[in-house]
Amino acid sequence: MAATDDLLTAREVQEILKIDRTTVYRMLKDGRLEGMKVGQQWRFARRAVDALLTGTRPSGAGDPPAIEPAPLPIHCIQAIQDLFAAMAGVAAVTLAPDGRPLTCPSGPARMRAALSPALGAEHACVRAPVTLGGRVVATIVAGPAA
Repeated sequence: MAATDDLLTAREVQEILKIDRTTVYRMLKDGRLEGMKVGQQWRFARRAVDALLTGTRPSGAGDPPAIEPAPLPIHCIQAIQDLFAAMAGVAAVTLAPDGRPLTCPSGPARMRAALSPALGAEHACVRAPVTLGGRVVATIVAGPAA
């Protein structure tokens, strides 16, 4: 747990990053910035804000060793996936090579619920690999409601 002098308010983050206050909360919502709620106010670890500025992942004493930054901008992938699912009328999710979800499922609620079992079962799903530099960095899975 960070000491209180290592925690920043939303206003302090806004000043450090030179962004609008609503952008701080938008970054919190889409995962680009991590924070914790203390009472009714958000607090942000200074190391996380510094890492955001330098483009590295924060690493603390109790954290696992820092790994290379994610090759995909997940906040962008989520927006594209949401649009695709809405336009195609399907449920969709983006998975890491190890099978864990990188994005939240997209599509109508009943389709999202139907997609969950399809991730590990043999259902009518389409899987498309996402490659970067010749290596698979993610897989997009999409399918209709059962």
